[in-house]
Amino acid sequence: MYENPFDKSLSGLEIKDWIWYNASHKTKYTALAKGMGAMFNLDDNKFYMLTLCDGKPTIKEVSQRGETVENPCDG
Repeated sequence: MYENPFDKSLSGLEIKDWIWYNASHKTKYTALAKGMGAMFNLDDNKFYMLTLCDGKPTIKEVSQRGETVENPCDG
């Protein structure tokens, strides 16, 4: 779970766990995770697609786990 979360949709709880782990432990994602604290308000039971748009973490709600979003930085 502590791998790259930007390649498929995950639950809000999984994303928050990823942020917590990578912000609390030294990993290649630590700096990025530390800037994602505002995402702790995600609903644990909904699914979201994380993407980097111009280097900034962006999130979109999706309907199911594993879903990908075409052109996630649009709109």
